[in-house]
Amino acid sequence: MKPLNLFLAVLLLTSISEGRIMETKEQCEKRYGKAVYIDGNARLYEKAGLLIEVNFLNNVAHRIFYSKIKKDKIGKPLKLSDNEVKLLLESNKGSLAWKAIKANPIESFWVSNNGKIFASHEKFRGDLSVTTKEYLSFKAEEQKKEEAEKLKGL
Repeated sequence: MKPLNLFLAVLLLTSISEGRIMETKEQCEKRYGKAVYIDGNARLYEKAGLLIEVNFLNNVAHRIFYSKIKKDKIGKPLKLSDNEVKLLLESNKGSLAWKAIKANPIESFWVSNNGKIFASHEKFRGDLSVTTKEYLSFKAEEQKKEEAEKLKGL
């Protein structure tokens, strides 16, 4: 097999095996439509009654946050149903499997069988977040830099 063909095959298998979470900006735009808001490496989409916030690293989706568009009487977004959470988890797993790692009355957590993707469902707010380990590390480093800059000279 030619090197280019091998590279394309690996790229295709990688995107299939990890589901929506590792899609490119272009793939997300094709799936969700035009972003309704863009802020740096974050894009906000509206589709199927959901607000979908996607955070990108190097043009690849590393965090997807799902919440309902429709709000209750006090302006709080309606909660995702258990079935919606299940379906969204399913769409983000690709060929991986989810393992429930923690659940309590407030939040449920899952990890992919390769240990690289995490999901959390905050039951009070009713939203779902799917995040890569790489994105969590990136945000932790970003926070350390911000804290160091803020406390510089003290």
